[in-house]
Amino acid sequence: MSATAWIVVALVVWAIAVDNRLVQLRNRIANAFAPIDVQLKRRYDLVPHLVEVARGYPAHEAAMLELVYNFGAEVREHRGLAWLFGSGTMLAGFAGRQAACPRPLCRGSASTWPMPVPCNGRAA
Repeated sequence: MSATAWIVVALVVWAIAVDNRLVQLRNRIANAFAPIDVQLKRRYDLVPHLVEVARGYPAHEAAMLELVYNFGAEVREHRGLAWLFGSGTMLAGFAGRQAACPRPLCRGSASTWPMPVPCNGRAA
């Protein structure tokens, strides 16, 4: 073979190698962005649910305010905390659970709030 033929063969091999490297880099970039695309699609799919929750919130808020208003009116009508923790109210169950607790609950700082705070060497 002549020198010109070898140069042509070398250029063809070099062109194939460059093309393979560019395809490899393109695939690596696509694979790097794939998780981001998945997360964006999940967020996009959750938007309609979020909108429905936001639309239902005012009705829930109105119902809760009505309950609080009615409960406050009942407390004012009966004029006393004895009725508030008595046997016919919403707080009766809470008061019963607190009375059944074997020892008082410890109060922690705001930084330890989610975790139980140890009291006298025991967990709360």
